[in-house]
Amino acid sequence: MLFLQRAVMIITSFAIVIIMSLWALLRYVFQTDMYGMEEVVVMIAFWLYFMANSYAVYDKSHVKADILPSMLNKRHQRLIKPFLYALMLIACIIYSIWSFDTVYFSYVEKPTTMALGIPFWLGHLSILVGFVLSAFYAGIYFIQSLAEAVQTLKGKDYSSDSENEDAFVL
Repeated sequence: MLFLQRAVMIITSFAIVIIMSLWALLRYVFQTDMYGMEEVVVMIAFWLYFMANSYAVYDKSHVKADILPSMLNKRHQRLIKPFLYALMLIACIIYSIWSFDTVYFSYVEKPTTMALGIPFWLGHLSILVGFVLSAFYAGIYFIQSLAEAVQTLKGKDYSSDSENEDAFVL
């Protein structure tokens, strides 16, 4: 799964750079335009953004509001982690449900982009895939943090000092 996520991120990154460079070359050097290319770039950017988002959740490098846990000692941090991952899991599940509804609506109603007629569901699908993967990773981390919290309550020092050290491997 991670290989596929990395491949999508790399391919979409290169595609955006190539399209934007070609677009600038055609516009400013050859005085012509690539009609509708902004629609293609937006669809590719959707996939890049949401794959990168889910990969960041896996890697534990996503944006976090973790000021309160950083003020606590290691024992209390291990005890509060399951609640934080539970909140993240719940949010990702809710966003997955909403994005499923969006994909379903855009698939059934068949809206398309103005210039090239690209179906909206292609971009919306990236949102669903990104949140489902994020929910999956958050679920794994919730279970891991719950096990750490139980071990901490039993008096065992189970957790490492590094945030990314306990990232699971697929």
